[in-house]
Amino acid sequence: ILMATSAFMPICTYYNINNDSTLKLCFRGLTGIQEQIVYEPKFIWLLFILMFISIILFLVIIFLFKNRNLQVSLTFLSILIIILYTSFIFYLVNDTSNFLAKDNGYSMMPNYNIYAPFAIIILLLLALRGIKKDENLIKSVDRLR
Repeated sequence: ILMATSAFMPICTYYNINNDSTLKLCFRGLTGIQEQIVYEPKFIWLLFILMFISIILFLVIIFLFKNRNLQVSLTFLSILIIILYTSFIFYLVNDTSNFLAKDNGYSMMPNYNIYAPFAIIILLLLALRGIKKDENLIKSVDRLR
């Protein structure tokens, strides 16, 4: 859910102190007033693809509760994808900041979407820990039989 909301919220907002203008960096690019695209960073579509793959992977992981080994390996894969997603977000913010460096006076204010992948990684690590505990419990029950 946290990942899906990222598609509809801006990644960060740029404020210009000199002329009180606001620009928002979202999945379509850098948008200004009336949602017109001011600047479209390179490979912004890759961000959307990584987000879509991770959402699909999360759903697959949830329903693989009978095959825990595959569930663990897909959880590690999703952690890798989230790390790629996070690094790409920081690349886009840096690229957009370099574009706006020509116009002095813009300051960046990050939204929660920049910090959401860190929370997702922590939740995935907690899920891994729960899967391992479940596997250990099943092994101990098998020993009792």
